[in-house]
Amino acid sequence: MPHPDVSAQLLEANGFAGKTVLLNGTNKDASSSAIYQRWKSRHLHSGRISGSRTADMKAAIVEHFRSDEAQILISTEAGGEGINLQFCSVLINYDLPWNPQKVEQRIGRVHRYGQKNDVVVVNFVNGKNPADQRVFQLLNEKLNLFEGVFGASDQILGAISGNIDIEKRIFAIFQNCRSDEDIEREFDRLQADMAPLLEVKEENARQALLDHFDRDVVSNLKTLRDESNDFLREYEQVLLDLASAELADAEIGRNHFYYDGRRFDLSWANVQSHDSEFFRLQANEHHLAWELIRRARQRSLQPARLQFHHEQLQGQYADLQPWQGQRGTLQLVNLCFSFNHGKSQETHLLVLATTHDGQHLPLKTAEHLLRVPVAAVVPLEYVDDSIFQGWLNFEQERYRRQTEQQLDEYLEQESYKLERWAEDKRKALMCEVDELDDRIKAFKKESRSLPSTREKVEAKKHLRKLERQRDYALSRYHQAKKDIEQQEDELLDDVSARLELNSRAEVLFTIEWELR
Repeated sequence: MPHPDVSAQLLEANGFAGKTVLLNGTNKDASSSAIYQRWKSRHLHSGRISGSRTADMKAAIVEHFRSDEAQILISTEAGGEGINLQFCSVLINYDLPWNPQKVEQRIGRVHRYGQKNDVVVVNFVNGKNPADQRVFQLLNEKLNLFEGVFGASDQILGAISGNIDIEKRIFAIFQNCRSDEDIEREFDRLQADMAPLLEVKEENARQALLDHFDRDVVSNLKTLRDESNDFLREYEQVLLDLASAELADAEIGRNHFYYDGRRFDLSWANVQSHDSEFFRLQANEHHLAWELIRRARQRSLQPARLQFHHEQLQGQYADLQPWQGQRGTLQLVNLCFSFNHGKSQETHLLVLATTHDGQHLPLKTAEHLLRVPVAAVVPLEYVDDSIFQGWLNFEQERYRRQTEQQLDEYLEQESYKLERWAEDKRKALMCEVDELDDRIKAFKKESRSLPSTREKVEAKKHLRKLERQRDYALSRYHQAKKDIEQQEDELLDDVSARLELNSRAEVLFTIEWELR
């Protein structure tokens, strides 16, 4: 990397004059000293001054960078740790260290708690140097340093550093290899040495995530690893739970299952990778997923007492923990709203659960309860569900109000869009009419001074042509007004039809429950 002062001079001369700041560990230049003195004056009696010039200089430089006075921070390795830059979202690695922990430290300055934006990491790599290319490949593809939450975890990096001195190995490659073939061979050997360790540690890290993190948190994480389909989203997890419940002979994996000699995957990427079956509710209703749903719907559900075992669940639901050891009653209701004269409908599965001492479980917590494996089922002759009637009526009314609120927002949004479109259309047409009027007036004035009768006749013909164009523009304007009024009427009719809501509640089953 060129000297930081040279980089700063280059940027200052190319559009960033007065917008750069340096951090190099000593910062003895005049600009840094001035920043440092201003910082000390601002925080003279605040307790922010530690007394260590090195630490205080870093704090002063970072504060100056955070202000509107600077846009770019140029830093040596001195900025690799001990500073918080989560107010930034772009990191440029001019040169990549051979030690992956140092790279992780750099990224960690920006990608840290409090960051509100996606972080962009730009890495400069010498494409003509095979060794530099292999270093980047090692950091990016093998250690996944640039992939966010599920990148190279501290556990993985710590394990590698405790068993393989990557920096020393790479230094030896640079020192001893004399040909591209030698470089490729030695990097292949290094990656082979790392592979078993990475595989074991990464699998342990992922399994720990699944076992100890809340399942809702895991399903909502948006990372490149998430997109690689190692972790299921909520909808996919429900489908996998369906297969587990309905197919006693299925071998259930983390994101797939085997049944009847075939592999079924829940993501299209994995289907392509493994040449497997796609387990989804597709348009073609002859697929296995639809068959399992039809089978489940046809089953007669009798009153029963179910014993749920939370510890048998892969992962956990944090909101269920306060209810462990409790017993109560649960009812699953299919709540259906129809509108637009019965042409459209919305359905909601409503899980109502209460304890024997009268406490109501939150609706989401009750849903989570039905995701927990059941260890024992005791048939019952009768379960009293009268306790749910008042609660069900309340929820029906709440959903009705919620639907009406959505309709109100829909009316406001569509009316606003229609008004803007109508205004733009009217303005455009009136501009055309006004322009033709101006041309007609100007042409009339010019035609009066024409010397011959023939020229005046020709001018009159042209004038009539302009007047017909104006009249046609006016007719289009009035037709557009009618079209706009018609669309407004259709919008009001649509909302009115939607407001005529009819609801019905179908109880699917009622059970007694116990959570262990």
